[in-house]
Order: sequence, then structure tokens, then C-alpha cells
Amino acid sequence: MIGYSDSNKDGGFLSSNWELAKAQTRLTKTGSESGIRSRFPWPGRLGQPRRRPAAQAVAAQPAGSINGRFRVTEQGEVVSFKYANRGTALYQMEVLGSAVLQHALTSEQEQALVPRAEFDEAMEALSGAAYAAYAAFISHPDLLT
Repeated sequence: MIGYSDSNKDGGFLSSNWELAKAQTRLTKTGSESGIRSRFPWPGRLGQPRRRPAAQAVAAQPAGSINGRFRVTEQGEVVSFKYANRGTALYQMEVLGSAVLQHALTSEQEQALVPRAEFDEAMEALSGAAYAAYAAFISHPDLLT
């Protein structure tokens, strides 16, 4: 597992998500070059109903990273919300299944998912600034008070 619900505890939200995306991209590339199909478990990233919809979350993953294989762990508080009855459960699985299928079939042709040096450089700069701000915040002597 490359991330979990508390994955931003050491670096803040932006930095941790950028590092997760870079790791997933590198692992996908390495797996592809080695003939190994990757599968990254998702630990409730789609969890709470107020978070972004499943299709958007899947579509935002690095190109080729889903590869038609997807595993998600729903957090306990949303199980009853998403799977309380047969109709709702079938709808949730249909939305997720179609998002995974679409990503697997089209992600490597999506221009928005093609790595670009200028984007990566901008994200590195933003991530560095965000990490510095986060580190200053959590190390502030009056944080707890």
C-alpha cells in the first residue's frame, strides 16, 4: 500500500499526495517494463460521501496505474451510506467499475495525464513550499495551546 488515510501526517496534504502520485507513476513504469501488472489498493480514498466522486478520483490517477485492476477499502463510516441496500450498492459498484474500465482503456492517451516537465517542476516547487509551511506549523511551540 502506498498511502492511507493518515498519509499526510508527515508532510501535509499537497506534498504527501504529490509524493504518492510520483511513487505510483514510477512503480507503474517499473512494473510495465518488467512485465508485471500493478495493482494499487485504495484505502478509502473514495470513502466519505463529501469527498470527490469515485469517477473523478479514479480519473485523476497516473496514466496506466489502474491497468484494469483495482482494489478499494471503504472506510467504516461510509459502508452503510454506499451499500445499505441492493440498489445503492449496485449503483456504487457500477460507477466504480465504469471509472476503472474507462481509465484502463483511455488513460495512456489522455493529454491531461501525460507527464510534462514544466508541470512536474511546478509541482515540486509547490510541494516544497507546502512542506515548509506544514513543517513550520507543526513545529510551532504554541501549536497545542
